[in-house]
Amino acid sequence: DLASASSSAGRCAYLVPFGLTAESDTVWSSRHLARIQAEAQPLVEVVLREHEELEGHTWYVLDCAVWRPSIDFARADWRCHRRLTHLREGLHDPVKEILGSGSYAEHFAQTPFASHGGLSGTSARLRGWFQSLSRCINTGSGPPSLAALTLRFLGAPSRDPAIIAIGRSCEEEDNS
Repeated sequence: DLASASSSAGRCAYLVPFGLTAESDTVWSSRHLARIQAEAQPLVEVVLREHEELEGHTWYVLDCAVWRPSIDFARADWRCHRRLTHLREGLHDPVKEILGSGSYAEHFAQTPFASHGGLSGTSARLRGWFQSLSRCINTGSGPPSLAALTLRFLGAPSRDPAIIAIGRSCEEEDNS
């Protein structure tokens, strides 16, 4: 699976079960863009709920979901735990690289990432940052590679029955 993640085709194929279709790492498919226009696309949601102290480290609890408002019972929820260093190195830094500094500033200027060291206000900054990240993915303003990176980093359950239902509903629309 890691080998396929390194190729553009692998990243595009990874998104299909989530109902997200792309032509390449940088271009969403016309079908996906049409779903966005119709407000019928699958949505990615990431909400920082709390943080926990464990063995001298702060772990941030992220409630994640992929759902499709236009389909009843098409929502997959999962929870993951990440330290600030994981969030910075595994998600923030690659997001910044994918978007480039200009586009990153455009999307995240009002919601800067947390400062180093877990200072007071870290959770609030992360909450805002994740809202901006979700918006960037859900509006199609971020490239498909951004969605793939995010879903992989968060451990999205591609075989969850609700995810399968979302992917099939999009595929059925595309084939009709």
